[in-house]
Amino acid sequence: MDEICTAHDHLASIYRTADQQFEAVIPFVRAGLDRGERCLYVAGRRSREEVLEAMLEYGIDVAEAVESGALSIHEPAEIYGEDEPFDGEAVIDALRSTVEAAAREGYEGVRLTAELSWLLEADADLDRVCEYERSLNRFYADYDAVGLCQYDREAFPDEFLDGIIENHPHIAFDGTVGRNVFYAPPGERPDDVASTVDRKLRTIAARAETRSRLEYRDRGLTRLTTATRELLRADTDEIHDCASDVVRDVLGVLDAEVWLYDAETGDLEPTDGGRAAGVDGSSDVTPRWDAFVDQECRTIELEGDGAVGERSSAGGGVAVVPLGNHGVIRAASADPDAFDDVSMDLLRTIAANVEAAYDRADRERQLREQAGRLERLERINGIIRGVERGVVRADSREEIRRIVCAALARSDAYAFAWIGEPALDDVVAPLEWAGADDAGDELAATIDAWSEPTPAARAADTGRAQLVVDVATERSFDAWRSVALERGFRSCVSVPITYEDTVYSVLTAYTLDSAMTELDRDVLAELGELIGTAVHSAETETALGSPTVLELDLAVSDAETAPARLAREIDCSVAVEGYVPGDEADHLFVRPADDRVGRVEDAAADVVGIERCRRISADDGRLELAVAGPTVAAAVVDCGGKLRSIGVDRTGIDATVALPPSADVRSVIDELRRTFPGTELVARRTRTRSGPDSVRSALAEDLTDRQRDVLRTAYLSGYFESPRRSTGQEVTASLGISQPTFAQHLRAAQRKLCESLFE
Repeated sequence: MDEICTAHDHLASIYRTADQQFEAVIPFVRAGLDRGERCLYVAGRRSREEVLEAMLEYGIDVAEAVESGALSIHEPAEIYGEDEPFDGEAVIDALRSTVEAAAREGYEGVRLTAELSWLLEADADLDRVCEYERSLNRFYADYDAVGLCQYDREAFPDEFLDGIIENHPHIAFDGTVGRNVFYAPPGERPDDVASTVDRKLRTIAARAETRSRLEYRDRGLTRLTTATRELLRADTDEIHDCASDVVRDVLGVLDAEVWLYDAETGDLEPTDGGRAAGVDGSSDVTPRWDAFVDQECRTIELEGDGAVGERSSAGGGVAVVPLGNHGVIRAASADPDAFDDVSMDLLRTIAANVEAAYDRADRERQLREQAGRLERLERINGIIRGVERGVVRADSREEIRRIVCAALARSDAYAFAWIGEPALDDVVAPLEWAGADDAGDELAATIDAWSEPTPAARAADTGRAQLVVDVATERSFDAWRSVALERGFRSCVSVPITYEDTVYSVLTAYTLDSAMTELDRDVLAELGELIGTAVHSAETETALGSPTVLELDLAVSDAETAPARLAREIDCSVAVEGYVPGDEADHLFVRPADDRVGRVEDAAADVVGIERCRRISADDGRLELAVAGPTVAAAVVDCGGKLRSIGVDRTGIDATVALPPSADVRSVIDELRRTFPGTELVARRTRTRSGPDSVRSALAEDLTDRQRDVLRTAYLSGYFESPRRSTGQEVTASLGISQPTFAQHLRAAQRKLCESLFE
């Protein structure tokens, strides 16, 4: 009602019940009040009280509207007079005066509605009433006013109501308000037979067109129902074809196609795999792109030579409807008027179903990919568990490498695996390989000869895993890429084999027919850490059990470590007698020269890197330092070495370390120089274990790393001396563990030592 009832309009409400009457008239009045118009209501068979009550029920603030003068309820005589016979001209003159007065008072216009059943009671001449209604159309056309005439369908005769219908541009009936196709505009004589015939013919044609459109829509919706079932079963490729077929079938257009958004190109691409001839590829100016970006439908009328971005040689119309984030669907017709409201509604409905089908296909694809990832993860974890069981029992690096390469190549997840160590010129030299139909020797030799960057070399250099998802498209390693493609490899991962900060070697795995993902990279990176721990353990056990040991004397200059800064601060040498690694800080047990324990305690608080300093006992010259940051002791242990002695003074650091006899001295020195560039090898010697060394090695062989750390910390802290120089609480505070955990590890270590001695 609000959208139709604008100024200069003239409506008739034909009702049967009070509900139908108020259903039309109350919104009419409310709209006028909202627009700042003066509203006049002429009551009839419904009393003033009934009318006001109905307005209250519909939410109109009746009291405020009446008090302000915006709303007034009138008896028929107040508006229509009491003259006999009915004088329509006089009524219109009175209305003209009312409109002019309302304008002077600041109202936007006048809104009049009247219940006209009183005409029957007054025995008014209904023909004169029809003339009056016809004259009102001219009045309302010239003045800021709108009127709603109320007629009781059961009270007035049919012939009269037929005339009323012909004289009102809009009719409210049975809950609807619409344009009156039977309305005879002013100047068109109602008795003009030709005009009446033409009007009725137009009405017949309009109804026929409406019926045709409804049938067209029903057919389209019926076809769409069938198509929706097809879309629910279709995969992605089938959705393209099904969508195009549905649009052509339902709308009867010449052409229809789906254009999908390609995230790699940032453009819309036709689903037939190539652009149609004559299509402009500049997506920022095409209707397709505008519809996709704005998520709004676009319709254009093509000239004979076509429109920019659309193909046509004979003119016509094009409609583009977005498919959410997937793309758009485009339809073309030779008829410029093909895409009317009904056709566009159908096209939008089709597009909504196609978008839902693509959403469903995406979800199913994601579920399949997730299931595939879970299946691959399960397979890889099975491989890792097998490798873990093997390397834990291995006694040497060679055996560990053999187990790892064989396990990976034997699985169905990887086709080829090899392990190499960093050599000169950024080359990773192969040491062990397996798989690829026994072509490993040739491939490994080729790898060894590469001078260009490779994934393995980069993994060794950066200490981070390198993933090549697709060898064919990888451009970072050209020489490696050519060789890998010749052997049919599709994807690879290279991961460093590390322990702490030491890179022992690099593991590389290849696939032939499946692409690796971040899952492979992450799992194999964890495997690299596991292998590094196994190598470290094997080297440590080898060093402990070997009858000979390799000793190195090292000199480190310009070392910015906490002990070096402390030695410079107190201007005396400091001997490091013990080292225990920690989670947050390492622990060094030191003894300063010249009995300067007090000076060390005073200076340690101001030395960068020393978090805590504790004197072991009042009569002992040893102190425990909790140290953050790099230390030579930690670097030696990380390289697989064992500390013999470390001395620190203001000029530098001197250290003697023990290594397994098979250790690569050059690699150890290079690794130390990564942290301490001033490291120099002073002397090298091989020594045969004897006496205390042999006993020490045998006793320590069965201890775990944690048991050894706990036992060493307790020993160096004077826990076993009598009287004790450190309490159990002080030792546990240094280790950062609870007293029950300390007691558990200590008892286990003591029991193993006793078993070695007495059984």
